[in-house]
Amino acid sequence: MNENLQDLPEDVLRLPATSEASVELPVYPGLWNHRPVTWAARPTSPEAKALCWALSAELGLDYPEPGADTATKPRKRGRPPKMTEGQVLEAFVGDLLLHARHGEWSMHPTSPVFFTGAPLGSDIFQAVRGALRRAEFIEEKPGYRLPDGLTVSTKYRPTATLFRMALEHGVSWRQARKHFSRTEDAGQKARPTVEIRSRFGDEVMPVPDTQAARLTSAQVAGFNAFVAGFQIESGAPGCRDVHRPVFQRVFTESLDYHGRLYDRSPSYQHLPKPDSTRYPWAETRASMTINGEPVIELDVHASSLTILHGMAGMPLPDREDLYALPGINRETGKTWLKQYLGSGGQTPVRWARDEDPEQFNGLKPTHARTALLEAYPFLDDPSALLGVPTRMELTWHAFAAIEARAVLGAAFRLQGEGILALPLHDGIIVQERHQKRAREALVAGYRAEAGITPVIRVKRGVEGA
Repeated sequence: MNENLQDLPEDVLRLPATSEASVELPVYPGLWNHRPVTWAARPTSPEAKALCWALSAELGLDYPEPGADTATKPRKRGRPPKMTEGQVLEAFVGDLLLHARHGEWSMHPTSPVFFTGAPLGSDIFQAVRGALRRAEFIEEKPGYRLPDGLTVSTKYRPTATLFRMALEHGVSWRQARKHFSRTEDAGQKARPTVEIRSRFGDEVMPVPDTQAARLTSAQVAGFNAFVAGFQIESGAPGCRDVHRPVFQRVFTESLDYHGRLYDRSPSYQHLPKPDSTRYPWAETRASMTINGEPVIELDVHASSLTILHGMAGMPLPDREDLYALPGINRETGKTWLKQYLGSGGQTPVRWARDEDPEQFNGLKPTHARTALLEAYPFLDDPSALLGVPTRMELTWHAFAAIEARAVLGAAFRLQGEGILALPLHDGIIVQERHQKRAREALVAGYRAEAGITPVIRVKRGVEGA
């Protein structure tokens, strides 16, 4: 039987001495440490290809003999090609091992709606996933629905059995980048530039045939064409990943809510923050370049509280950190506000299961509520503040719509000046030489949408950190 990785010691996890081979295992600090499956990982070494072939043989999956052509075959009637069982296995195992380097769970939803426009079909994914699970090569943590209706996707990680089998084929999770790389999938179906989903995210709704919808679609298409003219890379010298962003703007229920811009390719948006201390410099956004030039990240400090201050007509207080209040730390305040908005202003009774409990220093959500409402009384009714007093369930989506318009307003302004600004949820990434103009554009975006001047902070990573 496989080891239960969660119950093993948290320093260096190893199989019992009675096993045929002692296999070093990564440390997984918690479910909060996760990254989406990209479906773009491919085996690049003979050892990785042999591993995938051996896995497919044991699982009874369709996989070509070593040396055979594995290119995606065109489908009939001009439809985009779909990944085969073998390609899905390669991509899934590749991401599992690549994510294991930093103790990250691999995340992907299981509902068929999330495969619309994806490079693989839901049936193929379920076949590969089921085979890996039955053979005890992966461990799963099922997804669930939050009180506000939003869903948390299923998460996966390799078991000790898969780590051992990989090592037997010469593939160590520590050296996964030498054996797997992520490449753009030419067979991926082109997604529409604008998509409207239900509040739960499990249903794609029709986009209205209106002038506003057509303008929004044309704007995203124009931005995609603009981005394609730049070379975007990240990673260590000699082992650089090329990013080819393809953006889609996703709304909730209508064009009035949500509306963030998501990169649907293997995304720079999933890279760790440039000032992260948990990852090597080469694994973070600090290693990114645009046309070979270093970049900086302009981040709006406490974007949520900044927007809520603006909507309440209140100036920002003279405080170093808007979340760090008497009695609570920054992460406690920030996490409580996120859950509070997500639940439509209903005070959460417990922290979400995906959160790292150690960051709260033993504090409960009620402690955060007391501190935040004492400092910011206007938080008492966020749904009214955001213009959805009768639709409390849309509180977070109304907030995210304001934030998205502010950030994208800056990105589109800079596009008009020939400057590429890669959007994040609450900031942008630009070439370092454009820092001054990018700051001005981001400030203008928040003034226009929230009526407030935000505090902009510049994030840079230090090579070698």
